[in-house]
Amino acid sequence: MQMTIGNFFFMHLRQVGIEHVFGVPGDFNLQLPEQVKEVEGIEFIGTCNELKFNCHELPIL
Repeated sequence: MQMTIGNFFFMHLRQVGIEHVFGVPGDFNLQLPEQVKEVEGIEFIGTCNELKFNCHELPIL
């Protein structure tokens, strides 16, 4: 089985404790949100545009 760069990237993010990935789905990254679904324990949270994302709403770890 071949592994995509997206799967490799998201698997390693999950291994270091990342559970959520925020992004703006678009023409150039349409495959990435689908690849996140293949990695257990990590979720892609899409926004309408970059203005909808507010860093101040995230908890500080």
